[in-house]
Amino acid sequence: MSNVLPATRPTRQRELWPDTITVVAWRDPVIEQASGAIATTSEEFLTWWAGTLGPSSVLVARHLTMYATDGEVEWPLDELGATFGLGRTQLGHTLDRLARFGVIVRHGSTVAVRMMLGPLSRQQIERLPRYLADAYRR
Repeated sequence: MSNVLPATRPTRQRELWPDTITVVAWRDPVIEQASGAIATTSEEFLTWWAGTLGPSSVLVARHLTMYATDGEVEWPLDELGATFGLGRTQLGHTLDRLARFGVIVRHGSTVAVRMMLGPLSRQQIERLPRYLADAYRR
């Protein structure tokens, strides 16, 4: 399941998250070989994507990726949320946001997390604070 690709676009109706999720690595050779690709475990991911995804989303994504790198891992959502001081509802919103932005894809209780993301789009760069946008362009 390491090459999971989204089959459909997320719907507006929120599907409840199960008590435990199984997290797997989502490897996308096109993204991983792209110039400027950003590893989801990197400091650059935290710096460049926090403004787009939000702080809890980048922390959760990075955490899931670090564990999924070594293989499939099960996470009780209460434990995962407690890691970041998030309640169950907040964590659900965080995971939904990651899915909306294509960082994760969900198939039932299995969640595939991208090992790498593509470079920022022009629009994302323009939304960064000026000092970060300038640093990203260098």
